[in-house]
Amino acid sequence: MLHRGAQPTVITPIKLAGRQARSGGPRLGPKPTSEAGRGRDLSQICWELRTRGKFSGLANGAGVSEAYVTLATNDGYAIGALVLGHSLRSNNTTKDLCVMITPSVSVAIRSMLEGVFSKVVVVDVLDSGDSAHLSLMKRPELGVTFTKLHCWTLTDYSKCVFLDADMLCVQNPDELFSHSELTAVCDIGWPDCFNSGMFVFTPSHDTYTRLLQHAETSGSFDGGDQGLLNTFFTNWQRVSFVFNMVASATYTYLPAYKQYGGDAKLVHFLGSMKPWQHRYDRNSGSVDIPHGYHHLAPYLNSWWALYMKLVQPGVPDMEVKECLQTVDKEEHIEMCDSIPVFIEEVKAEPSVHIPERDDTVESEGKDRDASMASGGSELTTPAESELQEVAHQLSDLTVREESLEEGKARWERGEPDYLGRDSFENIKAYIDSKLENGQ
Repeated sequence: MLHRGAQPTVITPIKLAGRQARSGGPRLGPKPTSEAGRGRDLSQICWELRTRGKFSGLANGAGVSEAYVTLATNDGYAIGALVLGHSLRSNNTTKDLCVMITPSVSVAIRSMLEGVFSKVVVVDVLDSGDSAHLSLMKRPELGVTFTKLHCWTLTDYSKCVFLDADMLCVQNPDELFSHSELTAVCDIGWPDCFNSGMFVFTPSHDTYTRLLQHAETSGSFDGGDQGLLNTFFTNWQRVSFVFNMVASATYTYLPAYKQYGGDAKLVHFLGSMKPWQHRYDRNSGSVDIPHGYHHLAPYLNSWWALYMKLVQPGVPDMEVKECLQTVDKEEHIEMCDSIPVFIEEVKAEPSVHIPERDDTVESEGKDRDASMASGGSELTTPAESELQEVAHQLSDLTVREESLEEGKARWERGEPDYLGRDSFENIKAYIDSKLENGQ
């Protein structure tokens, strides 16, 4: 929960995870008292530092004060965050991992996040005690943006790198922490701007307050956090494209990709279709790539290999119906069953300022798609034998639709899905449609 008060929002982790939680490490017990005349001893100093949040590393048992930060607004993006977290740890990062979540993330998925991330923080901009609440009332179209801005309140850390949950780490990117605020990668849609899927920043309550004020007065030219941040951080510093390589852009300049693609460290799955929304083929042990997405094959297969090996075994049993699809040469066999996995289809979060380019892929011909699919990549994680055994479990997933009664009950409990079906944009579109029809 968020603490209420006049000061900038202080957000607290659900619980400490990782080494301290499992090993029963140092706890914040009663304040130590020193003997008369001896002043403060070491235990008292450490207690004060931990309770005041001066070192996140000491409190979390991690020994660091820098972190990668991501955001999950629902269970779908939380699945993406889990894969991102595992990919960072698999590449031996020395930094903390912190994930901000909204109340829309289920308790079961939240528990899984606690097992991967050093810190899990709940952010609820609908809380009237949140300093972003009034700003949201003035700019309701920036709901997700105000949630993302909370990363500046993580002042336990001296420096952070924000990563969107639809990213994948393929090589260690820790050198990013040698850069200062605000460092990012040029946006391929308009290179004068930076893409806000990855940026280096310094947590600060003062910066957070000024960002809220800027949002109220200036808004965002693209309706999301990218437009807002670009007009606020006008003197940003550029870093190589390998730190935010847009997977869907690999076809735009194939010679450059062949030359530099092997240096990529962070891959970004922009666009409306996220990795967790693709189907996994049980026969090939690889992703069933739709037409127009073949250039993504190496990275989608890497994402799914991590998911199947490290995430899927722990995903709790949810109300999800699976249709297993076996593709043979002459026939299709379908059978349905219930399995312990949950993947939710969600709209892309509005942090991306880039047009869809699938039509461009088709216009450039199937030969380039085939080249990208068969050319291979040094970054691709091969499917392991145990992954093939469970590949059939994720061939096709659907989520049970919420009934009108359930939606009404959720509203009455004060739990609107303001980032999804109950978002400002959807409500406005519904009202506009009724007005146009004269209803």
